[in-house]
Amino acid sequence: MYLAFYRSHRNPLIHPKTRDRVEHVETFRFPIVYDGLRAGWASFKDLFRALGTPHDENSWQIMCEAHKLPAQIDPNQYVDIQTWAGEMFRKHLEGMNSCE
Repeated sequence: MYLAFYRSHRNPLIHPKTRDRVEHVETFRFPIVYDGLRAGWASFKDLFRALGTPHDENSWQIMCEAHKLPAQIDPNQYVDIQTWAGEMFRKHLEGMNSCE
């Protein structure tokens, strides 16, 4: 999970070598980024356990509290910005056309 997030989201954001990579940032969605961060935290936690210094069992909750993030989310609570923006633009055009 984290490797896919790393390749699809982190690399284009940190190393935007081309315009396509910069524009790719516009496709980021909070639930996907959240899941990627959570998967990265799990990888970090596994690494430390393998090194003999395990994290607390509730380290994800501790990290979320420290950064004012929810420990769990419901992806349905977050609108797709591109769909929403298209819908708002369509309503704007309809309003403009009704004024004519």
